[in-house]
Amino acid sequence: MEKRLSERIATEILEMITLKHQFSPGDKLPNENDFCMALGVSRTTLRAAIQSLVDQNILEVKRGLGTFVSEQMGNRTLNLLTGISYSEMRIKDLYEVRLIIEPYSAYYAVQRASNEEIQKIKEYERIIEEKLELGEDCVEVNRLFHNAIAAATHNALISNLISTISGEIVGKFQDFGVEQKVHKHTVSDHRMLMEYFQDGDADGARMAMQLHILHSINDYGKIDE
Repeated sequence: MEKRLSERIATEILEMITLKHQFSPGDKLPNENDFCMALGVSRTTLRAAIQSLVDQNILEVKRGLGTFVSEQMGNRTLNLLTGISYSEMRIKDLYEVRLIIEPYSAYYAVQRASNEEIQKIKEYERIIEEKLELGEDCVEVNRLFHNAIAAATHNALISNLISTISGEIVGKFQDFGVEQKVHKHTVSDHRMLMEYFQDGDADGARMAMQLHILHSINDYGKIDE
């Protein structure tokens, strides 16, 4: 239970950075006591959440100074499988890994997600649609949408893999100076996926996610070729 709570707090902190823009790269987070009070959690939970984000290069702890949002958070590297040169990987390669993992991430998320987790996923989907209608950037909330599905599998390796792969993809877009856009068909893909979540149809969600990632490969796969 404590681990699940720390994962939720890690997501809340990530939202503060990427969605709510309460903190920017280089900013210092509040001191531990104040942050615990603001989030309504214990020091143990907060420390576990922060360590999770440090492991993903989203936060960094500077001895004697505090915890800061990493200057390099948009350029995170995969550190789960050492010995592979991710700098040489193409965007298409990374999306193909997502194609292998994310359909079954959706499958298990449907089977295991709590009502609270499903509501969080649906809320991200609503915000994406709203931002698209307003012509606003929604890449970060789209990443949170996929990360929330991965977290709902209750499999830490799947969650960490998807989070770090998506971070690496964003970093590659930045390296190439290409704007990563969320395409209009993303809305129909997400709506279909949410219908399967609502119906508790794990196989349907798996197929919907597979189609969605294939769309992404078609949209972005040739950028760095």
